[in-house]
Amino acid sequence: MAKYHYHIRSTSLPSTFHHPLTARVEEQLNKIRVELNENKSLDHYTTEMLRDGLFGLKGLYESVEDLLKLPHTQQILVKQCHDKLVDEVLDDSLRLLDVSCTTKDVLSRIKEAAQETRSALRRRRSSPEGEIDLTGKKIVEYYMSSRKKTNKEVQKCLGELKRTAGKKHGFSCSSLLLEKQQQDYVAVVNVLKQVGDVTVTLYESVLSRYKCAVPKTSCSGWSLVSKLMIKQNSRLKSAKDQDVQQLIKGVDGVAQKPLETLETSIQSLEEGLELVFRQLIKTRVSLLNILSTTTN
Repeated sequence: MAKYHYHIRSTSLPSTFHHPLTARVEEQLNKIRVELNENKSLDHYTTEMLRDGLFGLKGLYESVEDLLKLPHTQQILVKQCHDKLVDEVLDDSLRLLDVSCTTKDVLSRIKEAAQETRSALRRRRSSPEGEIDLTGKKIVEYYMSSRKKTNKEVQKCLGELKRTAGKKHGFSCSSLLLEKQQQDYVAVVNVLKQVGDVTVTLYESVLSRYKCAVPKTSCSGWSLVSKLMIKQNSRLKSAKDQDVQQLIKGVDGVAQKPLETLETSIQSLEEGLELVFRQLIKTRVSLLNILSTTTN
């Protein structure tokens, strides 16, 4: 088989590849890019923006799935099944699938830690007079410890995504110099690479939002909670029961708000993360099925 070296200069499909699906994929890609580029600083991505991005990504993968079902797409991939670029696409799809799975798991555990902490604070606040649980500081320490563990996994995922985004692909001559069949092959690989790049960017944004050991907008609030817990315990011995209950209610109320906000924000992303995860599986299975036809 002749060896070709390809170079992809633009973000659009070569003009020889005419199909309504290609226009749809380009449109969806550009829409997600525009939304992500509106606020390049990851600190500025709101939960709503990330949620919309995930649903947009799910729709993009559905279009890619339709593109892979085209007989022409399957034919050109089968002909190039031993090419290095196909291997890279498969490797990237597996890496993204692993990161997607880990992201879902990590965010689920962050949410569970927030739920357990809120529940512990509620039980503590409702303890009957004379049986007041003085473990407020320990509750906060448990939450901080849990977030520290998940934060390490978030950092690991971000590192994996950066390695994926930083890979250089070996294209060395203009696709315009290739025969039509090679141009179409470059077009398909280009689409898959660009979809992978957008996926990396979006997952980096999701993970970075939850990278802080405590909710980013409430780090100073949690420092205050810890101080209040310590101060509270030192005052309990001399306070009347009624005063103690009011003190606990006030301090725990400060702690509940960031936990509730965190829990709600993760819940709003979970559906989108699950849908994208399923589409990543479908895309990888489709690619493997197409390429496996050469061995049948």
